[in-house]
Amino acid sequence: VAVIPKERFGALADSFAKKASESYDAAKLAAVPQGVLARAFEEAMKARDAAYAPYSKFQVGAALVVKDTKERGGLKIVTGSNSENVVYQGTCAERNALASAVVHGATGDGAPESRIVTLVFTSNHDAVQVPCGACRQVIAELAPTARILFGRDGRILREWAGIAALLPEAFDATWKKDAGS
Repeated sequence: VAVIPKERFGALADSFAKKASESYDAAKLAAVPQGVLARAFEEAMKARDAAYAPYSKFQVGAALVVKDTKERGGLKIVTGSNSENVVYQGTCAERNALASAVVHGATGDGAPESRIVTLVFTSNHDAVQVPCGACRQVIAELAPTARILFGRDGRILREWAGIAALLPEAFDATWKKDAGS
């Protein structure tokens, strides 16, 4: 969880505000102020730079904006970076951030004191611009309504209003009921 002075946002905050205003209504923008989005992106870049990826060289960082009534301003940022080992069995930044958010009290089920509202991620390589399939499934369960943004070098390059755009027929809690479990 990080706190960064607002004056460090500058052009990055303007970039988020411009891109966000082009595709989201005022109610969604009000939920996550532009300065918070800029701070989340900055934290995702720091997480990316801390990633442990000596084999693939793909460094990915993620930051979640979580509504939290216990925090001043009602929002907090939780981060994660990818971590791999020599047999490429690693964990992606998005899943590490989501696991950290769970530890910090956030859940995707709309818990009253905390809720993941935005996922921002970045990478050092053009091949990584969308969450992998495993991350998509975890996002669907823990942050089903979160806005998802990918960016690099202070610019938003891709965005999705929610995980349904990336995983339209995800497994959810109903599939176990339908299967008789």
